[in-house]
Amino acid sequence: MYAYAYGAVKSNQENYYNDMLPYIAVDGSGKLMMLTGYYFEKKEDMQRATSFYKMAYEKNPSDIYNIFSYARVLDMEQNTQARVLYRDILNQVDDSHPLYATIQKRVRELGE
Repeated sequence: MYAYAYGAVKSNQENYYNDMLPYIAVDGSGKLMMLTGYYFEKKEDMQRATSFYKMAYEKNPSDIYNIFSYARVLDMEQNTQARVLYRDILNQVDDSHPLYATIQKRVRELGE
């Protein structure tokens, strides 16, 4: 299901949201919520994107990608909570993680 959802979002399939709606809320990992946030972000509907990123984070706050997605939209809104979430990620991963350098750079840019 995740592979379909990822492919549908990546290729901008218009029916993604309607097709996945029955599965989004019951997905315990929050991955479908995160992908739905990305779907709406690509459609430049940031209000809905933020809502889905937040739901993904709340559903599974230990998933690095859920944390990162939510932190990133908070960062775009210039919400100081973004820095806290970025630091949480840095405390959970080492420098070999694909997001490490990006997050470390952003934390430095945001300052102490």
